[in-house]
Amino acid sequence: MHTGLELTAPSFSAENPAQLTLKRALKVLGVYGLFISAFGVLIKSPISLFYLIFVGYPLLFVYFTFFLIYFFDKLFNKAGSFSRYEYWVVIMILYVMLSAGIMANIYYGQPVFTGMKSEKSWIAIFMGFLFFYMLKVKIIDLKIVRDALLFGAWLQLPVFILLIITLNPNHYAGTLFVYCNSVKGGCQFEFDIFVFAFASIYYFIRFVRTNKFWYGIFFILFFAYIF
Repeated sequence: MHTGLELTAPSFSAENPAQLTLKRALKVLGVYGLFISAFGVLIKSPISLFYLIFVGYPLLFVYFTFFLIYFFDKLFNKAGSFSRYEYWVVIMILYVMLSAGIMANIYYGQPVFTGMKSEKSWIAIFMGFLFFYMLKVKIIDLKIVRDALLFGAWLQLPVFILLIITLNPNHYAGTLFVYCNSVKGGCQFEFDIFVFAFASIYYFIRFVRTNKFWYGIFFILFFAYIF
């Protein structure tokens, strides 16, 4: 029986949190780094250009390199035993890249490869292989994933609020982190909110299960920012 997608699910008891060690803290920070790369948190920020040149594109190279190693290891050392998840990820990215290349050639007369390069951000999907591999070999666990998302929520909330209070979005029209619409009265910041959505759901569930007042306050805090 194929078991490629089976992972050990740890207990999520918030009453007995995992002991904080330097090793665990570094893992949480590392996973958070993967998340902000996947969600484009820094792309939708004032340092977007710096991030893309010095971090974003190098990380795409890392994800692509890891995928090639992962793929050929599966192909030659594990008799090509790919899971359905792996098949679908490969099929999806091939479809996106090829369709972009073909459409660019048909409508704009560009080389197919040029159109494929325009979708290079999709290479970040290969981060899923890196992430799944780390879970499977127990480099990280689901508690670390949870803590990384909550860490990001508490870190990003004051930063985003400070940017909203101190910066005028109309001065950044045309950037990736500002959305402009004259009907809605100008420009507004468009920061990523995934970690806030996760924190809202997490603290709401904790509040319902424990009936502890502060979980309700945390839920309202993150939910209010989103809306």
